[in-house]
Amino acid sequence: MTGAGFGPGGSGWARGLTPEDIRQFRGEYRERAREMADLRQQLADAGVGVEELDDVIRSMRALDDRRVYDDMEEILRLQTQILEGVKRFEFGLRRASGEDDPERLLLSGSDEVPQGFRQLIEEYYRSLSRTPGG
Repeated sequence: MTGAGFGPGGSGWARGLTPEDIRQFRGEYRERAREMADLRQQLADAGVGVEELDDVIRSMRALDDRRVYDDMEEILRLQTQILEGVKRFEFGLRRASGEDDPERLLLSGSDEVPQGFRQLIEEYYRSLSRTPGG
C-alpha cells in the first residue's frame, strides 16, 4: 500500500517515528518478548520442542534495540520474521498434537493478528497517521 502512506515511499514512512513512538514500541515488544519467554518455558516444561520459539524471541528482542527504529525496512523484516515464526510454531504444534483437520489448519494461516499484538499494531498505524508536531 505504498500510496496509502503505510509502505516505503508513503507519507507515513517518510516522517519516521518520534522518540515517544519508539519508546512505546520498544516497551511493547519488550513486554511481548517476556510473555513469549514465559510461554516458551511453560511449553518446554510440558516437553514441547521450543527451538522455533527461541528464534521468534530473538527477533522480538532485536526490536528492543533503539537503532532498529532508524530503518523502517528492518522493522518490517523483523515483524515479518516474528509473525512467520509464530505461524510455523503454531502449525508444528497443531501437527504434533494430532490436530490435522484441514479446515482448522487453514485458519492458522489467516491474517488474524494475535490479541497481544493487536494493540501494538493499531498504535503503530495511529502513529503513522499523526502529523508531525500534532
